[in-house]
Amino acid sequence: MVKRPGSTAAAILLAISLLLAGCTAPRLEPAAGVDARAVLEAFKGRAMVSHLEALQRIADENGGNRASGTSGYEASARYVEEQLRAAGYNPVRQTFTFRGEGRNRKQVESFNILADTGGSAENTVVVGGHLDSVPEGPGINDNGSGVAAILEIAKWMKESGATPANRVRFAFWGGEEDGLYGSQHYQLFVPTVHGPHLRPELPREPRHLSHRCARRAERLARDESHGADRRTVAAGRGPSRLATVRNSPVRAAGRPIR
Repeated sequence: MVKRPGSTAAAILLAISLLLAGCTAPRLEPAAGVDARAVLEAFKGRAMVSHLEALQRIADENGGNRASGTSGYEASARYVEEQLRAAGYNPVRQTFTFRGEGRNRKQVESFNILADTGGSAENTVVVGGHLDSVPEGPGINDNGSGVAAILEIAKWMKESGATPANRVRFAFWGGEEDGLYGSQHYQLFVPTVHGPHLRPELPREPRHLSHRCARRAERLARDESHGADRRTVAAGRGPSRLATVRNSPVRAAGRPIR
């Protein structure tokens, strides 16, 4: 049976996020243990490739890329927001600006997209990846594959009726390829993120996971990858196109991308 691209990595990421949803302090015990293999089984039929195809199409229609501050990024953001709303979420944008590269270093306006599950807002687990591409290409593997994984995790949690003890926040960062600007802005200005579905207790959100939780997450990822080199999950960086990703020998979590 041919597995869909990214389903294994997405399932591992989901299992880790559910595990960590009970790890932050003060500790809230999850209702039950997380069976990562059961989550993987549930993800075998997820439509990962459809998201990659959509992002490739958006890049093709917008000068070949989805870089921050471009029409390609705006179209990518609208696609993500439409997917989240259709699943039952209420995504909001967190705007920021940064100085671009080059001689003139003109100011670029961009934004993050944030969407929350239910659960305790005192202990928020952030599951994030960057939405923008490099200017040289569509960025289907870096990081369209991550966007697809996060979208399917968010959709699966709604469909399955999962109720984490701690709130899970799905984050899609902008400005990453230019210097991690979106995620850094989020860390620095979490208290300014106010919207109809992001409540004012955000300043109490923890900024970092504990070392104990991080170690447990790493062990889970290593165990599920059957000892594969974890660096291969991030292989294929750059302006990759969908056709290149499909034909790549790169292995995600120890299994070939097909």
